Amino acid sequence: MLRRALRLLLVLGLTAAPLRAQGAPGAIRGVLWDSLVTQRPIAGALIVVDGLPVRARTDDRGRFVLDSVPTGTWIVRYAAPWLDSLSLAPLVAQVEVRGTRTARTRLGTPSPSRYFQAICGAPDDLNRGVLLGRLVTADGLPVAGMFVGALWAEAVLRTDGMQGQLVGTVDTSSSEGMFALCGVPRETTVLVRAGEDSLGTGALVLGLTGRVALRRDLVVGPPRPGARVSGRVRAERGRVAGVITVDVPSDSGRAVRADSTGSFVVGDVPRRTAQLFVRAIGFTPQYVLVEPIAGNLELEELVLPPVPQELAEFRIVAAMETLAKLEFTQRRRSGRGVFLDETEIARYPMLSANILASLSLRIRSSGGGRPVTLLRGATGICRPRWFVDGVDWRRPQDYFEEVDLLQRAKRMEIYDQYDMPAKYYDVDQCGVVLIWTR
Repeated sequence: MLRRALRLLLVLGLTAAPLRAQGAPGAIRGVLWDSLVTQRPIAGALIVVDGLPVRARTDDRGRFVLDSVPTGTWIVRYAAPWLDSLSLAPLVAQVEVRGTRTARTRLGTPSPSRYFQAICGAPDDLNRGVLLGRLVTADGLPVAGMFVGALWAEAVLRTDGMQGQLVGTVDTSSSEGMFALCGVPRETTVLVRAGEDSLGTGALVLGLTGRVALRRDLVVGPPRPGARVSGRVRAERGRVAGVITVDVPSDSGRAVRADSTGSFVVGDVPRRTAQLFVRAIGFTPQYVLVEPIAGNLELEELVLPPVPQELAEFRIVAAMETLAKLEFTQRRRSGRGVFLDETEIARYPMLSANILASLSLRIRSSGGGRPVTLLRGATGICRPRWFVDGVDWRRPQDYFEEVDLLQRAKRMEIYDQYDMPAKYYDVDQCGVVLIWTR
């Protein structure tokens, strides 16, 4: 299906050769418009005429004028890497120039509906898009017949309330290595993976960021460790004051902590498309795609943005509460999960996995001198996913990181696999721990 769709998009452009004729020169006026991505005119683009040394740049309204065009039928063309990245042919139009008259034309990308129909063979959905790309080896050779899939969580309204469920889409790479994952939500991240454990990519967190389509070419390979990735982390303004953790969650499983300057080195990274997960308390965690194909890889400086501050609101009694605290109260009234507010947390000198396990039969502790929190998940006893102030923290690296999070907690919520809120969901079907520090 994908190969047929790509051929369909490639024939959206004209391929006829110009029909030349002699005569007084004329002109071609036109406009270049993007209906697919920006819904705006394309400014500063280079427009050419096939077979003529005629060039023009579009203005801020996408308009262009091609002067000194002889009488005849000509092909006007706009090409750019971003068109090729979406499997679109150059935008072309056949224009007839007669004498000194000015001919008019319009160049434009296909509409989202037409593009989605060509790629996916289905009507356009305003909330869905397509993630497409090409699978290659570390040597740049296309990989055919490999499974590619995306997985995400969606909220479903049922008679007993809102529930979360896993949804996915799959494709198989073509002989050229091309794939297209249709129906991917535009406004959230999804978990993408190509191939199997023996040959493929790790699990990657990707998103369309509101776009109709996005291209991500992926390098597949065996999971053998063989590269080192280094870099430096800083805040948007100055230095990160606190512990910075960097790990490759789906591949090496290793996690390291940056030094006082923010510098880090992660070893044993497979030579294929992988992803770093960079986090620090008070900052929005970042996923960084890396491809250490040639061996050791040194990244450009990584910047962590601060966690956006929540807008407060006034209740009728004039007591100010954050939106997060109001949601905490509403979820507590539902009777699901285990909840600890400021007063209850203050009863304990220091929270730990052992104390949490004593609060409910649904919570477990790994025991020993450095216990971590466990839950009973879909596949047995497992480590839950953590969220800090609404931000996905994944799983704490070790006992020390978990204790650090617990010491900062002002409120806590713990849910097993059956009661997870749709807003905070563990795709591994174990459960979630929500920490609120303010």
